[in-house]
Amino acid sequence: MTPKQKLQKDRAWFKFVLTGLPKPIKLESLSEIEQLFWKEILSARNALLNMHDKCSIELGLNIPEHRCWCGKPAKVQVDYYGTGELQWVCNKHININND
Repeated sequence: MTPKQKLQKDRAWFKFVLTGLPKPIKLESLSEIEQLFWKEILSARNALLNMHDKCSIELGLNIPEHRCWCGKPAKVQVDYYGTGELQWVCNKHININND
């Protein structure tokens, strides 16, 4: 395995772990302060995920243009977590909401 392949593998694993961050099933069960912190966590997570691909390209890695959090090619942008920030998602995850 070349150093570039190793770097890509390590970065892909980091992104996979980051996308596996669980979310509460019912936000109503959290206090207002907890909801605020949770939205900040999701916002920071989305910013890191968006920055990840740009940084990978800067490191010389071959990265597809838009990917869903599950790794499939993304089709559209939606407010997936209800934070007001748009995130690229595949066809499978377009209709999932915060129920």
